Amino acid sequence: MKQIVAEYYNIPVKLLISKTRVANITIARHLAMFLARTLIDEPFSRIGIEFGGKDHSTVMNACQKIEILIKNNKEFAKVVHLLIAKCQG
Repeated sequence: MKQIVAEYYNIPVKLLISKTRVANITIARHLAMFLARTLIDEPFSRIGIEFGGKDHSTVMNACQKIEILIKNNKEFAKVVHLLIAKCQG
C-alpha cells in the first residue's frame, strides 16, 4: 500500500514514514494508513509502527480525516477507489 500511494503522489516511500508535516505528504500518509486499516484490517497500533512509530491515536485520526475527505470531495473519493483497486489487483 505504501508503494502504491507513494507512486500515485510521486513521492518516495520513506516520506510516508517520516515526520514531515508538508500537506501533500501528510495526505498521502493518511491515505496509506487508511488503506492499511480498510484493506487488511491491521490494528491501529500496528499501522502506527509501520509508519515510523506513530501512536495509535494518530492513525485513528488519519483514518477519520480520510473518511471525511471521501464524503466531502468526489474527486478525492475517485482517487481512493482507484488506489483500492490497485491494492487489490
